[in-house]
Amino acid sequence: MLVAGVLSVVLVGLPTAAGAVPIPWKNCGNVSDLIAVTRVESSVWPPVAGQSITIESQFVLRQHIWGGSAVMDASTRQPGPPTWPQDTSFGPEDAGPYNHLVTLNVPIQAGGQVFNVTFRAYGPDHSQLICVQATVPVKQGAAPVNPASSQPSFDDSPAPEYFLWRLFQNFLPNSERYGSDRPF
Repeated sequence: MLVAGVLSVVLVGLPTAAGAVPIPWKNCGNVSDLIAVTRVESSVWPPVAGQSITIESQFVLRQHIWGGSAVMDASTRQPGPPTWPQDTSFGPEDAGPYNHLVTLNVPIQAGGQVFNVTFRAYGPDHSQLICVQATVPVKQGAAPVNPASSQPSFDDSPAPEYFLWRLFQNFLPNSERYGSDRPF
């Protein structure tokens, strides 16, 4: 009995592999949506301001799509910036499984805030492809050494909405294309 109790304590204390922390999210779509998310995991959750985070998402596109658009609404619990409605379009994509892995820098400005996000994508006929809702609490992190030393790229912009937009684009088949195409 004592050996079994000690073994269970040791096994519970073992760390999980990097990228194996499930991200809590809610499917706000319906059964006719063409994108079915099967897994979303992170290297760390919740994100920490000033640090990087690696997100892996797996999903299935149930049939070929000819294009469409995506919309993200994000707001913070007060105090914080106002709602950021954003939208963009994406090109044709083949049916099948997709696996995305992306590493993002969490902006310092997002630290200490809680973001409520609804992300939707629509096909060219305006049918819903996916709807995802999540609460993204961002922990405070260390301040950057010199934030004015370099021009921020899309992925590491100091604005929290860029981080959130890139995080949720990972639910789309062509999200890797958005690294250079700003949706704003």
